This record gives sequence, C-alpha cells and structure tokens, in this order.
Amino acid sequence: MRLFVYTWAWITDHATVLATVVSIVATTAIAWFTITLAKATIGLKASADQQIAETKALREIAAQQTALQGKQADIAARQDAIGRLQFLAAHRPRLRATIPLREHLLHVGPEILRSARYRHHMRCLFS
Repeated sequence: MRLFVYTWAWITDHATVLATVVSIVATTAIAWFTITLAKATIGLKASADQQIAETKALREIAAQQTALQGKQADIAARQDAIGRLQFLAAHRPRLRATIPLREHLLHVGPEILRSARYRHHMRCLFS
C-alpha cells in the first residue's frame, strides 16, 4: 500500500511533466501519421497522373482503330462489288444468233421492230 501512496504522490507532484510527455508522444504519433498520409497521397496523385496519360494514349489508339475499321468496311464493300462483277463475267449469258444480226436489222422495217411478237422472238434468241 505504501508503494501505491508513494507512486501516487510522485505522479501528483510531477503531473505537469507527465502531461507534457503524453502530449509529446501524442503529437509525435499524429505527425508520423500525417507524414505517412502525405506520402500516400503523393503516390496516389502520381498513379492518377499515370492513369490519365495511359487513358489519353488508349483514346488515341481507339480512334485509330475506329478509322481502320471504317477503311476495312470500305474495302469489304469494294471486294463484294468486285466479286459480284467477277461472278457476272464468269456466268454471263450466251448469245445465240441464228442469222447475222446486222443484216437482219437492215431488212426489218420499223413497224416490225415495234411489234410484240418480234421483241419476244429476239428475247428468245438472246437468252
């Protein structure tokens, strides 16, 4: 019990010293935490700046890819047209003329050329 009394007496005599020590320890802990937080914030800012730069680069790449996709679509349309023309050239209809056409047209009058029977006959020849 005496130890407790002596200890209590010493604490009460030195209260201002102890309060100062506790304040110093608390202030040091707060300062350390603030410095650590500042370092983390600086690191986050650097990371954010890097992400912004990477996002700008990715945006430019996406714009280039979109332009390339447009060009590829144009090329595909041209290739489709070329394929169609090649098909038509390879599978064109055969012309069958049983009489020399030029001489025949010289001897046929305009009234015959306008008749439905003559046009049907000529369609049958060229199909």
